[in-house]
Amino acid sequence: MPVARNLLFVALCISVAASVSCRSADPPPVPQVAIVSPSDGATIVGSRSIAVTGTVSDATAVVVQVVGGAAVDATVDGGAFSAVVELGDRANGIVATATGDGGSASDRVDVVYPFVRLTSNQEAELVIGTTAFTAYGSGVASPAAFAGPYGRSYFDGERLFVPDLQGNQALVFDLLPDESGVAADWFLGSTDGLGGAGTRTAGDLRGPESVFVHDGRLFVVERANSRIQVFGPVPTASGATGTFVIGKDDFDDDDLSCVAGRFNQPSDAHVGGGRMVVSDTLHHRVLVYLEVPTAAGALPDLVLGQTDMVSCGWNRDGTPGAGTLASPGGVWTDGERVVVADSENHRVLLWSTFPTADGQPADLVLGQETFGEAVAGAGPGGLAYPRYVDANGNQLVVADWMNSRVLVWNEWPTDDAAPADVVLGQADLDDALYLAPDAEPTARNFAIATGVSLGPDFVLTLDAGVGRALLVELIARCEAGPWRQMLAVIGDSGNDGSVGLHRALGFRPVGTFA
Repeated sequence: MPVARNLLFVALCISVAASVSCRSADPPPVPQVAIVSPSDGATIVGSRSIAVTGTVSDATAVVVQVVGGAAVDATVDGGAFSAVVELGDRANGIVATATGDGGSASDRVDVVYPFVRLTSNQEAELVIGTTAFTAYGSGVASPAAFAGPYGRSYFDGERLFVPDLQGNQALVFDLLPDESGVAADWFLGSTDGLGGAGTRTAGDLRGPESVFVHDGRLFVVERANSRIQVFGPVPTASGATGTFVIGKDDFDDDDLSCVAGRFNQPSDAHVGGGRMVVSDTLHHRVLVYLEVPTAAGALPDLVLGQTDMVSCGWNRDGTPGAGTLASPGGVWTDGERVVVADSENHRVLLWSTFPTADGQPADLVLGQETFGEAVAGAGPGGLAYPRYVDANGNQLVVADWMNSRVLVWNEWPTDDAAPADVVLGQADLDDALYLAPDAEPTARNFAIATGVSLGPDFVLTLDAGVGRALLVELIARCEAGPWRQMLAVIGDSGNDGSVGLHRALGFRPVGTFA
């Protein structure tokens, strides 16, 4: 019997020992990580160096990487992490990876840093409106040619809309052209691309100068009809009819009165952050809508360039200042900042914060040393009749009309008279030559920079220089002779290109034939 007890005891010990050796600890938890800032889909403006922050748990380390770039070790503090990364141009994928005893986990957001990399005197990739860079335009509207393009074009990611002011139509390309000389796919303002009738009828365009899309609607600024015609939804073929107008009561209205709801030859409009700004050119003001109009009869909330909605004087009937305007052209806003091409003061005005009061003075001036100056100039910081502007939040571009160039600021200006970084159309920032350098069109020059638009990875510049080349030659002949005064007659007072061109060459309006 004692032996049996010993055997039983040994057996029990073996069983217990086996039980203990087979027991395992719980596995370590898998790390968790989430990027909180920036948010997915965000557009980043300002510095390329941004802080990436987020939450993390059960991790011993976190690294953050812009896809295609170097990994950066993040600082981890409790349940939070942070790291600073450098963004590239345009699309950026940002990945945060947490590692720990339980493995690894990742989170990703995609952001956009708008930036178009350009160099001075850069050659264009292709030309629209002619078959070759060395050819002059015909001056006759057709599906593949312009009568006279001016203003803001628009690219919605697929389609390109280009206004032909003197052809009373806009050319629409269903895909961004990839070769020179291609014809448009369809048209606004005409059914065949041979030029529009230029009446006030819904669907007709008279002097279209700016095109853009917002919230499912297409907006066309009609200079000569002194209105914005709105198409909704966005058309997809020729023959579309507008649904309502802004700046007039209806399609038949031609009232140009200096009141809140009336335009007098507007040049441009732009929407950003849910707000719309309109350059009411011959009322020498910019009208501000805190909400984008969705029906006829909408009135602006603020006015820039004047102290109230019933004043429309050139420079407020005085001299240039931080709160005055003289024939403003292109405008831009992101809902926080405002930019205005103050054409006949030879400057561009910038509001660093969104205006909140009528007549609010600008914060910065480009093209002049002070707000009180209005002298045409050239060089890195000079401007001569700057007519159009565009921006992507990080870069600012200006069509410097009479200097035959486009100026590019690669960082947002923070000082008065800040010089540009890049010039297109000239060999360098000191030149201001017509069709530089040999007075013949090439892929590198402009006759007159009559429009500029920033796309996601391109700049589109309009050049309606055929008329100007002829006029400059005529002036030179007259100056060589015994004459001391010239009289110019413009057949249509709504012809923005001709009026602006004559002004920039020294002519001043003295009257209108009834």
